Amino acid sequence: MDCRTRNCKIILNTSVESNVACKNKLLSTKSTRTRLTKELNASSSHSNENKLVTPRKAKATNVDDINSITPPKLKKHNEDYLKSPTTPSSLLKKLSINSPQSKLHENEKLEPKKLFEDKNIYQNARKALHSTAPVHLPGREEQLLDLKVFILQHCSTKESSTIYISGPPGTGKTASLSIILNDDEVCTKVQKIYINCTSIKSSVTIYSRIAKDLKIESRCKTEKDYIQAIEKHLMKKYKMILLVLDEIDQLESKKQSVLYTIFEWPSRPQFQIILIGIANALDLTDRILPRLQTRLELKPKLIHFSPYTKQQIITIFTERLKEAGVSHVFTPIALQMLAGKVAAISGDVRRALDIGRRVIELVEQNRKQDVLKSLENFEIDADVDGVKPLEEKAVELTQVVNVLNNIYGTTNNLNSEDDDSIPLQQKIILCTLLLVLTNSKNKDITIGKLHDVYRKVCTKQNILAVDQAEFAGLCSLLETRGIIRVCGKKEPRLHKVHLEWDQEEVTSVLKDKKLLSVILQDDFNLGRK
Repeated sequence: MDCRTRNCKIILNTSVESNVACKNKLLSTKSTRTRLTKELNASSSHSNENKLVTPRKAKATNVDDINSITPPKLKKHNEDYLKSPTTPSSLLKKLSINSPQSKLHENEKLEPKKLFEDKNIYQNARKALHSTAPVHLPGREEQLLDLKVFILQHCSTKESSTIYISGPPGTGKTASLSIILNDDEVCTKVQKIYINCTSIKSSVTIYSRIAKDLKIESRCKTEKDYIQAIEKHLMKKYKMILLVLDEIDQLESKKQSVLYTIFEWPSRPQFQIILIGIANALDLTDRILPRLQTRLELKPKLIHFSPYTKQQIITIFTERLKEAGVSHVFTPIALQMLAGKVAAISGDVRRALDIGRRVIELVEQNRKQDVLKSLENFEIDADVDGVKPLEEKAVELTQVVNVLNNIYGTTNNLNSEDDDSIPLQQKIILCTLLLVLTNSKNKDITIGKLHDVYRKVCTKQNILAVDQAEFAGLCSLLETRGIIRVCGKKEPRLHKVHLEWDQEEVTSVLKDKKLLSVILQDDFNLGRK
């Protein structure tokens, strides 16, 4: 028992000693905390610079606090180092649209910017002779006045009517209508609709195009639906509608139902529409639409554009070149020769402008060759100040004659046996065209019809015939020579072919060739016995 008692006393003494040590440790910790609290309270009386704050929890109250919290700023680099590289977009940002600071004197005025600013007179002359829509048309003042008076008169009386404008290509028909359609007095009184019928896929689709331009909102599926929607729209009281159909002969159809329907619209008493049809044929309304002549209300007013005369072509050239400031680029005798030749053959002012540009291009090319020759002959030791620049020469008569011979020189081109002359296949096509023109009443010849006769000719003469696609390409080559003209933007088989050269002259030249003469005299290929 004594041993057990002794062990218990030892355990109790040990536990007492450990408790005393823990109490002393706690007391020392409390005193440490008290001491730290006193130190913190003492440090709160110091300035804000000596504050001990936590960046995440403490809020800065002034600039100095921000500087102490935020990280130090990066050192600034040189401004040139930070600049972006020079690019077109960066240069555009630096552009200024402010007017210059220098003040104009009282007598000085700002001059309008001119269209022709190039120093090269040949470039300015070519720009002036481009066959774009002009502002005014010399030689067409009478037709322009008739059109404007006719339209304004029917707008004031609210009466519908029809005009048919005819004339050869290049006589100013479309250009005159564009001037009328842009006239301010006309635009305020009509709702204008212009449609070039060569852009129409088929004659029936003209109704959908008219409905679209009239902004008719209806779900039409058939031809009758479109006609009913258009006629219903024309019965409403709107502005007078001015409907211009260029190349109206492209709307030919079976029994001419499309043309008759459109030409009958102005005869309706409740409709307010002025119809203007444009085509090359003078007798289109008499030949294709004979019913229009039987009823007085359907008979259209006819305005014919005659081919340009020599003096009118000279006037057009003179005014255009004068406006560009290059009136001296053509010598008077050269201009008279060009205008006289074109007026005698076709009177097509577009062809005259094309020839004028071609002549100027050749003169400019010759001048560049002269410059190169002068540079080759120029000695290195020569005095540079003593060298005179080459003068810009005007177009001479001989240069115009050379270009005209290349375009209209039928006898030379057809008789020539050189490699540059017209190939045999193209001559056969030309003979076929002359054969159809001589023996057929209908002068409207399509590429499809011409190709059918051409195949018969080649079969009879034991010559290999080309297919229709290559045939169309050969016709394009003949067109580039100025022999024929192919017009129409529908499928190639329906393109119309017109002879540009003189028919009698070409026939007389081709008769001298044995094979070609046989083709011209054989009308069996046209289906005649």
